[in-house]
Parts: sequence; C-alpha cells; structure tokens
Amino acid sequence: MKKLLLLFIILSLVPLASAQPEVIYFYEEGCPQCAKVSLILDHLSDEGTIRVTRYSVATVEGFEKFKEYGFTYTPALVIGGQKLTGEIELSDIMEALHGSVPWFYWVLAVVLGMVSGLSPTLMGLHSDVISEVARTTRDELDVMLRSLVFYAGIFAVITPLFLILDSGPYLRLAAALLGFASAINLLNSGLHTFNSYTKIDLYTRTHFISFNSLSTLKLGFIHGFAKFPDSAPLFMGIIYLTALKGRFVYDTALFILFLSGITISYIVILLLAMAQINLFRFLNGQPLSQLYFAGAGIGVMSASVLLFWEIVESLDIVVAFATVFLALAAGGILIGFKRRLIV
Repeated sequence: MKKLLLLFIILSLVPLASAQPEVIYFYEEGCPQCAKVSLILDHLSDEGTIRVTRYSVATVEGFEKFKEYGFTYTPALVIGGQKLTGEIELSDIMEALHGSVPWFYWVLAVVLGMVSGLSPTLMGLHSDVISEVARTTRDELDVMLRSLVFYAGIFAVITPLFLILDSGPYLRLAAALLGFASAINLLNSGLHTFNSYTKIDLYTRTHFISFNSLSTLKLGFIHGFAKFPDSAPLFMGIIYLTALKGRFVYDTALFILFLSGITISYIVILLLAMAQINLFRFLNGQPLSQLYFAGAGIGVMSASVLLFWEIVESLDIVVAFATVFLALAAGGILIGFKRRLIV
C-alpha cells in the first residue's frame, strides 16, 4: 500500500514531461503564413506541449526534407505522421496533436481511479458495512449491491462536474481553483485525520444499511457533494490528464476508466475483506490515512499548479493572485466544515 502511494506521488510530481510530441516545421523567410504558424509553435513549445524541429527551405537540407515529405509550399508541418500545409490554424495543430492517446494514459486513468477508491473516508464507511454483515444475517450480496449504489451516488456528483470542467479551455481556471481548495483540504486531513468526523459521516453510518436502494443512492450523492475531496481524492488528476488531450471522446473514455478504477478498488478490497474482516478498518487506520491524504494532497496540488500555469499568462497578475486567494479561502471553508466534531 505504502509503495503504491509513494509511486503515485512520484508520478504526480513528474507530469508526463517525456510525452512531448515532436513537430517537424518547414518555413521560409517572408512568408506571412509562416510567421503566424511560428508564433503558434513558439507558444506551444514554451508551454512544454511540443518539441519543434525547424527546417528552412532555403537550406539544402531543409529543401531536401521538404521535397521528401511531398510538400510544395510553406508553411508545412509533420505531426505524428500527419501532414499540414497552407493556412494552418491552432485548432488544426491541436487536432493533429490529439489524434491519439498514449497507452500509458489509459493505464494512469485506471490507477488514479483505483487509488481514489482507497480513500480512508470510504474505507471507514465500508468497515461499518462489513461489521453490520458480521453482526446480522443480512445477505452479503445485498450489502455489496448497496455499496455500489452508494458509489453511483458519488459518480452522479463528479460526472457532471467533469463534463463542465472539460468543456473548454477557459474552464481550466475553475478546475485549477477547485484543485487548490481540494488539495488544502486533503493536506489538512493528513495532519488532522483523528478529528475529521462530521455530521455527514454520522448520518451515513447511521442510515447506510437500513435505507432502501434509492436512499442509499441519495446518501452517496450527499457524501460526494459534502465531502468531495474525500470521496474522489484524485479527481483533479484525471482533469489534468484529459486537459492534455482536449478531445471529448478520448476524455470521456479516460474518465470512464477513472470511475472503473474506483469500482475495481472497492470490489478487490471487499473480496479480501471476506477473508480478513478488519481489512477496511486497517486501511482506515491513522498512519495509513495520514500518508494517503498527504500524498493525495501533494498530487492534487501539483496538477492544479500545472493547470493554473497554462492560463496564468492570459490573466492580469492581480486577477491571478486574487483567484488563488479565493481558492485558498474556499479550501479553508471546506476544512472548517470537515473539522466540526460530533459532541
């Protein structure tokens, strides 16, 4: 468990720097379209989105390669085997860049979901479920189905949120601010795991077993909304991952894998818990919880900083600092809510 969490932290702090695609660019002096494309490529290169190899067609080497690719006029680009020439817009370049998703994106999406599914908050809830099964004659399959319905309630919260934040580049600012607030909350949980018990926890633990499936769905919805950072700790990780691609079909597929990872994690832990009834409580223990929340907080903060860095240049510096301040204030409000104890 500890090795898995440490591995995730390392992956979070090294945000796919080696995945920059190469763009081969042919240009010539005095070409108006080349000047426009050069500005676009310079911006993407400065962001670290691409690596550009430039060839002037005025040189022997550049002209030979230019003809080798079958081009007849400039500007001309080769991106992942796809050729672009003539009046090239930013949207054309991004479309070529996002034509496919590297295999490790799919794997990382599942890993992010599986680690999110190990949230100590969720583990603590399920320890009560397992204890109830051990104490009564309730059918284990029924409890498992109710648990999955509970997760469906959480998914009903984070799915529309994902669709909103993934609907355009301008919403990356909102995603980054949400990430800052969530990261502050997760880091606080790492420091104060022992007193993170709130009214929503009491309500959930009291009514989870006895309510029908519809009420269980409602409880999952309430939990996902009121304790969002705990219910989907690495949600910001999948937001950052999809922001690197920016295509709805691929983004949605990655998000579905993220949800599947959460579900897989729960089912595996539940099966193991049938042999060791205290497994959920062990995973909810204070040392592991502190390590988990601290690691998740660092990962979410890293993804949020990277998202914010992409759009900060387009903001006034005062506006940029003001938005960060508001995000930190929102994180403080979440912390205040979470640390309300039941007396």
